[in-house]
Amino acid sequence: MPNSKHVLFLIDHKHRDLPSASLIGHHLSKKGYIVKYCAYWQEDILMGQFNPEYIILGKPVYSYMKLAKWRAEGRKWIALDVEGNPQDIIYEMKVEMIPDMSIYWNNKEYSAYENYYRKKSGYFKPMPDLRVLGCPRIDFHHESLSHLFESKEDILKRFDLSAKFKTITIATSTQDSHFSAEKRANQAQTRDAVLSKSADYSTIVRNMEILRDNTERLIALIANSSDDYNIVLKPHPNENVIFWETLFHRLNFENARVMKGETINNLLAISDIHIAHNVCTTTFEAMLHSIPTVEMHTFQSSSLYEAEHLNLASYKIRDPEEISDILRNVFSASSSRAPLEFQRVNKYCEKNFGTFDGNRCQEYAKYIDEFIKANKGTKRTIISLILDYSIFFQYFVANRLRAFKWYIIRRIRGEKAPISDDVTVTGNTDMRGRFDNRIIPGDEELWLQKYKRHIG
Repeated sequence: MPNSKHVLFLIDHKHRDLPSASLIGHHLSKKGYIVKYCAYWQEDILMGQFNPEYIILGKPVYSYMKLAKWRAEGRKWIALDVEGNPQDIIYEMKVEMIPDMSIYWNNKEYSAYENYYRKKSGYFKPMPDLRVLGCPRIDFHHESLSHLFESKEDILKRFDLSAKFKTITIATSTQDSHFSAEKRANQAQTRDAVLSKSADYSTIVRNMEILRDNTERLIALIANSSDDYNIVLKPHPNENVIFWETLFHRLNFENARVMKGETINNLLAISDIHIAHNVCTTTFEAMLHSIPTVEMHTFQSSSLYEAEHLNLASYKIRDPEEISDILRNVFSASSSRAPLEFQRVNKYCEKNFGTFDGNRCQEYAKYIDEFIKANKGTKRTIISLILDYSIFFQYFVANRLRAFKWYIIRRIRGEKAPISDDVTVTGNTDMRGRFDNRIIPGDEELWLQKYKRHIG
């Protein structure tokens, strides 16, 4: 039987998701749980050795065969939804296997999926326990946890950048624009499999291509200006870092750096003005630190994303040439923010990310603990046991038939089996150019030791 005191977190993106997941896990450990962490698709070995009853995922979608297998084995799974504030006009996940518990950042997502689950649930598919607890990641922008991170001076020194210059930080989100035609076709199929509602994928990619090209122009403008600036660019966790390193090398701009393998907190710690792509969460995160923000939009942005999110930033631009006047305005004016902007950000936070009190991770641990205790000792009926195994068997057979079909197709075409994108090519960079994207055993210790020293 799975152990009800054993909890396993599956981590999607290392530097985005591990800090908050490990802080939730830290609070669970203090309640008597044994908590482990691993990357997505690396959990099989822990299922036998660690034998957790509770598995915590970052999204309500995963391999249906795995989810069905876990349920047949008597395990329960919890979805935290690490991307809990979709800014898309059209967006809904296709959740075939209903989680046992799901936690949301805001009431909008809660209401959408409550209705979705009610339509899919029944006697043998009970409604999950649903909660709205806000975004756990915003804890790390709260002053109570600021001591967990390096100082601005130390980070600039580590990057060999002058503290005398203003630092412009850039967060990009152009990952799919770097894909080959074959990879884009595969990505479109993946989106169709996991999303029941979504904008046209080709439009999303075209938007990313425009933003990528405009960001190149914007960086060149700053590099060639008469003013002295530092530029530090942090690519999206799924983005090709090699592309941006090559650009900086080509521009020969000695004050430009690509920040790899670090949290967004380190980027914002050195920022005097932050530039992001349309509706990037880093815009909101920067504003929590009173950093002036610029968002780069395209003519397609308004057809893809909701106006509430597009209008958040201090400045919105389509033409990279606009950045020169904005930099002059920001760095010549007082650095204090108007009360109206404080109110706007706080209102946006409360509506979309929850209470900004530094206690979201603790609240997550509290309610996960309550959920586990409420389910302790519950026994499955023979009918539910048979049903769970029959569902697993259906997915197992379908999975094997699909694998056999593609094996035959590749043999006919004379193709080799595809290599996983996660395969490391050089250093910490995988085949897609993503840097240090997946956690390895022991990565959580850096954070857990910080929590033990500074939080208790």
